[in-house]
Amino acid sequence: MNGQEQIRPPVAFPKVPAKLPLPPTDELFRLWVEAAPDGIVIVDRSGLIQFVNGRTRALFGYSDAELLGQPVED
Repeated sequence: MNGQEQIRPPVAFPKVPAKLPLPPTDELFRLWVEAAPDGIVIVDRSGLIQFVNGRTRALFGYSDAELLGQPVED
């Protein structure tokens, strides 16, 4: 190149949003847990049920209203 650097023109990339539109983290977690093939029960520190997924409801035959707020152990 005769001792000279060749300058290349800038490459034009398509504009992509800085962040892809995703649901809030809590919603993503809920969707992921609901899609799980296994029963999942989330309990707070005092042992009360705070969340159950669809598989848990199907396995035990209870609704959210019947399970949420109940102690996990009696």
